[in-house]
Amino acid sequence: MKGSQDNVKVLKKLVMNWVNHPLFERKDGRKDQLLNLDEHAHAKKNKQYKEIEDMSAKLKEFVADNKELLMTPETPPATWDNYLKYIDGIVLDGLVKTIAVS
Repeated sequence: MKGSQDNVKVLKKLVMNWVNHPLFERKDGRKDQLLNLDEHAHAKKNKQYKEIEDMSAKLKEFVADNKELLMTPETPPATWDNYLKYIDGIVLDGLVKTIAVS
């Protein structure tokens, strides 16, 4: 059980890293300015997408590890479904916050 809790903590930390790096920045860093969509911004966005894709592979590994740690033949399938909804909520929250800081 401890291993699965550690995995969730790492998962949350990975997702929250997204929040620290907006996908798009505003010109001159001011909130009243338009989004900066030049070539540099496009390259930065692509780099961040790649980082998110790489992290998603790690997240899948954590979920697979937790399935091995938590699931037994006696565990009802609904329990695992609820766990996946919990993990989805963490990831969704991170993505929404990432978009919100842009």
